[in-house]
Amino acid sequence: MFLILKLLIFKFLESTGGNAIFVPELILPLKKIFITIYQIVNMNNLITIIVRKENKEIFLLILVK
Repeated sequence: MFLILKLLIFKFLESTGGNAIFVPELILPLKKIFITIYQIVNMNNLITIIVRKENKEIFLLILVK
């Protein structure tokens, strides 16, 4: 699941010409749960990935340089 998340982020960044700075301690704990990515938003230099875990929203913020 982490690989899928990573690939989706890079595919998205590729299309916007950005580079991701991954924060492993933020993303790695999520790889053991089932994640549905339902929105990827690119605002200024920040990409917000909103995922769902047990009906709670989790926001992952990734800086783009």
